[in-house]
Amino acid sequence: MIATMLAFVACSPKEQPKPQPQEQTDPDKSKDPSQEPSQEPSEEPSEEPSEEPSVEPTITNLWVKPNYDAWFGANGVPDVVASDVDEFVADWYRNVAMDDNYIYVSASSKTASGVLAIDIKDPSKVKALDVTGVSDGTFFTNCVRTIPNGDKTIILASNLSFEGQWAGPGDTQTLKLYAWQSLDGAPTQILNFPLDEAVRLGDKFQVYGDWNDGLLFFKNYTGGAKEDMVYIFSIKNGVVNTTPVKKRLNGIPEGWAVSAVSAYYPYTADTGIMAGWNAIIPYEADGDNFKCQYWTGDFQGTDYTMYNHGVNFFTLGGQEYIFWVHLLDKNTELRLYTKNGDFVETCGDSANLTTALLLGEETGEDVGKANGAGDACVRVINGVAYAAVSVPGHGLGVFEIK
Repeated sequence: MIATMLAFVACSPKEQPKPQPQEQTDPDKSKDPSQEPSQEPSEEPSEEPSEEPSVEPTITNLWVKPNYDAWFGANGVPDVVASDVDEFVADWYRNVAMDDNYIYVSASSKTASGVLAIDIKDPSKVKALDVTGVSDGTFFTNCVRTIPNGDKTIILASNLSFEGQWAGPGDTQTLKLYAWQSLDGAPTQILNFPLDEAVRLGDKFQVYGDWNDGLLFFKNYTGGAKEDMVYIFSIKNGVVNTTPVKKRLNGIPEGWAVSAVSAYYPYTADTGIMAGWNAIIPYEADGDNFKCQYWTGDFQGTDYTMYNHGVNFFTLGGQEYIFWVHLLDKNTELRLYTKNGDFVETCGDSANLTTALLLGEETGEDVGKANGAGDACVRVINGVAYAAVSVPGHGLGVFEIK
């Protein structure tokens, strides 16, 4: 039951594999003596099966719009030349979602709100969604996601809501979530959650399941006693339960923070992987909470920590992969890793297949790691994986992985 099993979905729940726990067996104990082959020598020498050569995926840049591209001005983004970097970063697209036809980006701004639908393969085809009734929030439409409803896709967008630290005059203390049934028509507000304590919700949220039986994950990002609290809202037949289940993520090293749940990937009901701004975290159950098993910075330094966003797990050609974006001061590095077995055991040895692949061109403009914001979404469509990437001040693009 979904209510008792918290599971991961990166951007497209119906496309994600359902991982199974990997049993460790003793080869000597697993044999049935009655099934042992005869010890008599065979007449013909046996041949070792040939090992199929591994094939690394190819990644093609379908299109990229660097931060200075006129495309942004034509689609409602102010100050696209980044003459004022702080304002440019604040008024740009921090999160991205995808279905089989479009990528979706949401405006993070106090002065504007909105969601753009952009054709996956042709960025000249852009449609602004109707935002009638969308209001309030530090940013009105800060994070966009999709959730399946049968053979259709529903678009979701949340505001960014503050209570306490960082909240300023006019900031709302109510988390709001909106749903679009299609690209045409106004959205419906499906969540109005007054913050019951000093928390910050809506930097990102994550979806598992579908419109009729799903879960929505929001993580607090304020520092202090509530820093590592995850709010989990259930959704049944399009109705969100406004009383969330709260689970704390314990065991984060002192001085570090995980701003959001950008991935939630279980191996079993009690173990799995969680990811956020600073790290990919192998976790285990800790009573009614989560507990960080290992801090992945211990394995490969900055490969797994600091300014990583949009962590996605997906399967292509029978191989499991992990994809995310790593923010640099002047650009964004795409990272695609093979995932073999238990991530805890292999994360120090995973091959980074795309270290040199960048989102945009170096422009000389230092945007300070894009204000720590950015996102990626991977969706497998007809045997091809598409990765959409959006990072404030750096660029927006779609990459094809075969």
